[in-house]
Amino acid sequence: MWDGCPSSLVGAAGKLARRSKQPALFLGFVWSPRRRGGVDREEAIRSIGVDSSCDRAVVVDASRGIRWCSRRISGFRIASMMVKLTFDDGATDGMHDQPGSELLQWRQWQLLDSVLPTGGFAHSYGLEAAIQTTFVTNPIDLKSYIVQVLENTGSLLLPFVYCACKSPDIVAWSKLDRLLEATLTNEVSRKASASQGSALLRVAASVYLEVPSLKEMRDKFLGSGSVYFHHAPIFGLICGFLGFDSSTTQRMYMFMAMRDVISAATRLNLVGPLGASVLQHQLALVAEEMMKKWMDRPVEEACQVAPMLDVVQGCHQYLFSRLFCS
Repeated sequence: MWDGCPSSLVGAAGKLARRSKQPALFLGFVWSPRRRGGVDREEAIRSIGVDSSCDRAVVVDASRGIRWCSRRISGFRIASMMVKLTFDDGATDGMHDQPGSELLQWRQWQLLDSVLPTGGFAHSYGLEAAIQTTFVTNPIDLKSYIVQVLENTGSLLLPFVYCACKSPDIVAWSKLDRLLEATLTNEVSRKASASQGSALLRVAASVYLEVPSLKEMRDKFLGSGSVYFHHAPIFGLICGFLGFDSSTTQRMYMFMAMRDVISAATRLNLVGPLGASVLQHQLALVAEEMMKKWMDRPVEEACQVAPMLDVVQGCHQYLFSRLFCS
């Protein structure tokens, strides 16, 4: 049985089921006219005939379901349509054509909003150390540096984002988290990743109350020392729970990497605000190409293609004065 359905919608689903004498589904809940209560996934499959191989849950727009009721579409037809949206493994591939896509877009914008207090702007992806070591000295060097950051992000971190989003499971996530801890090769990047991931999970558990698994996961693992809360697996897991498809999730992650390093360049006076906007526009196509190059890969293929960036970022903790944490 799924959690996170408002009681008013549960009541509406129950009334529809009893009136039509057919199962009715709202926001992932299947209600049976034979009893007052939710039924599990297997019973939904048996009673309505959904393909049992499907495993992706998608939150749908209940208000549209209520409008369907007002148009006197039978309860069974409503149930069939809603179950198809909820269990169809490919449902998220066409979310813009399905109920609930508007809500997903709002969630996407919120996750990408710089106001979200995840601590991303406290990190420069090694840019501050690169400037002080004269690895980057001008806007041309900056553009080359950002391209390398995007390439490294795609090759090393996108596989973890993809795997966590594709199978949003806490046990699988914990394995990915420990694997990334062993994969990251310097202390600065490890601490930065864990700090951002922990902050993101704290925010998500407080904001997305319709996904109680996030709060339960945080309460269970926080302070246990068994996981490290690295950012890439956490981000993929949250997006998977919220119903984003893997392509959108990986594109969002690449955008955040580009956004954060350009923001750091602005605060380090390497480029002005207008120049930063122009640079971000110019690099959008590069970021898309990098994303397509490295997307949908298993974690076994994760690798670093720009090791010099890792070396430079490792020097950050030895800087005499610094503005960023990494």
